[in-house]
Amino acid sequence: MAGKVNLIPHLIKTRYEEGGLMYIPSTRKLGIIVVAAVLLTSQTGCQGNPISSLRANITSSESSTGLTNKIDNTGRGNTPGNLANLGVVCQTDSWIYYRNYNDHSKIYRMTLDGSQREKVIDTVCVWLNVVGEWIYYQNCSDENRLYRVKTDGSGLQKLNDDHSDDIWVVGEWIYYQNDDDGEKMYRIKTDGSGRQKLTEDHGHSLSSDGQWVYYKTVVAAHQNRFCRIKSDVLVPQVLNTDEPYNINAFAQWVYYINLNDGRSVYRVKPDGSGREKISSEACQRININGDWIYYISVNDQKRPYRMKLDGSGRQKLIDETCDCIDVAGDRLYYVTPGDNPVMYSSKLDGSGKELVK
Repeated sequence: MAGKVNLIPHLIKTRYEEGGLMYIPSTRKLGIIVVAAVLLTSQTGCQGNPISSLRANITSSESSTGLTNKIDNTGRGNTPGNLANLGVVCQTDSWIYYRNYNDHSKIYRMTLDGSQREKVIDTVCVWLNVVGEWIYYQNCSDENRLYRVKTDGSGLQKLNDDHSDDIWVVGEWIYYQNDDDGEKMYRIKTDGSGRQKLTEDHGHSLSSDGQWVYYKTVVAAHQNRFCRIKSDVLVPQVLNTDEPYNINAFAQWVYYINLNDGRSVYRVKPDGSGREKISSEACQRININGDWIYYISVNDQKRPYRMKLDGSGRQKLIDETCDCIDVAGDRLYYVTPGDNPVMYSSKLDGSGKELVK
């Protein structure tokens, strides 16, 4: 389990102007403030004190056939779209791990064809990440702490004592929002060592493309910033002043719901350039997969739809309300709202509905 917190210097905002922000990272000790100025722009990275680099091998690319977001066993623990939808489903090469709403939200797994199903462990989970032989997750049975367990159900280990939300496993690090410390962004190594607070910023809607972690922070009442931070340069870079939600980060584009613009769907390049609105439709959640943006429509009572990456080709998938929409293989997994939620799956076009047991 982690020991004391290693605090990364927080930021003092000194100026905001067209094209960039200037921040001063500071470390306070015995009343002495040591500062170093860093100029951040939307086109350049940051310089800072390097620490261990982020190591992740991720299949995440954009081509004429769209975005692929298959995870592998050495890098990212789940897809950007699934983790933006609570990570209730996670696919590896041989298994689909999932939160079984039919058995009090316990961790289960099934073969890719669904022919074999088994319970992994008898705890309530969310934000599933699977890397190698380990499943990382928020343990709702223990005050939302961060846990890991082997994929066969053995080796259960508690990793921290924090209320951990927005859990992301990338390489040797687990990034999360610590609700016990004012929703600040933390990270901890996958074995539970090296726990660090990254900034004094609030960190919401975390997402990662394998190199950068993207997040929303609130700098003052009704003043938000869309930021990113890199593991070897732990100083946030401000991309824009949108209020992003449900961020889906890929190597070429970062998609998000803009709460400042009626929950419309936007995308930007990883450096903040090329900002564009994809759709004006109000969305509850989005999940990018292949050529499609799968989303929950606020305009149609939270029913699932999909549209092309450029916003064209809008299609209604299922005439049923849902709270989240995950993708594994060639099937959608969606959860109905209410006091007794149920998970269903369907083909990617919405046909072939099945109850997930």
